[in-house]
Amino acid sequence: MGSELGKSTDDQINDHGAIDEDDEDIADVGLYDIALSKSLKDRNAFISSRDTTVFYIDVINQGNRDIEHYSVTDQVDTNFLFYAPFNPGWSNTVDNLYTYTSSEPLKVGETKRIQIVLLFKPKRNGTRISNFAEICEIKDANGDAIQDYDSSPDKDFTNDKKDYIG
Repeated sequence: MGSELGKSTDDQINDHGAIDEDDEDIADVGLYDIALSKSLKDRNAFISSRDTTVFYIDVINQGNRDIEHYSVTDQVDTNFLFYAPFNPGWSNTVDNLYTYTSSEPLKVGETKRIQIVLLFKPKRNGTRISNFAEICEIKDANGDAIQDYDSSPDKDFTNDKKDYIG
C-alpha cells in the first residue's frame, strides 16, 4: 500500500497505517532547469565574406516544471551583421546584444529551436569568430522570475562556461 501524491490516499491520518502508513508525506519539489545549445545549421560549411550564416539555438527544459516564458540573448560578433527582416522575434537590446523572447511555454522535457541569421561582413575571410548565446530570463505563469536549478539567467557573458565549435 502507500499514498499517492494528490490522491485520496495521501495524508490520511485516521487509517492507523493501513493505507497511508508513511512517517512523512510525499513532497512535490518543483525544479526549474533550462539549458541552451547553439550550433551552425551547416557544421561543415566554410563561411566566406558576405555569406548568410544560420545558427540554431536549442532551448531545453530539463526540469520538472513547465516554463511559461523565457528569453535568449545572442552576443553577435562584430564580424557579423544582424539584419532584422531575417530574424523575426529578435530585438536589439544593447550594442551587439540581440534578444529573442518566446511567447510559447516550454513543457517538461521539450526542446524549442530558434534561429538567428547573420551576414558575414566583407573582407573577413580567415578571421576566427565567436558567437555566443545565453538564457537571460525565465518566468512562471504569473510572470514572476524563477531561479534555474544550476545557472543564473542574465545578459553577462563573462560569467558562463563557453563551448567552442570546431
